[in-house]
Amino acid sequence: MNRCHRPSPALVDTLDEDGDGSISKPEFIHHWVEFWVGDDADAPGTHLFGEV
Repeated sequence: MNRCHRPSPALVDTLDEDGDGSISKPEFIHHWVEFWVGDDADAPGTHLFGEV
């Protein structure tokens, strides 16, 4: 049972910096770093794993 979970459209809208409808590798890397080392609670990367 291998399931691929897709992010919600709202999360894609939050993380999609260039508005092309997808999260590119550079966008993901930027948000990954933002999530782990950022201190801005309103930054898009804060939502990388959805609502906590």
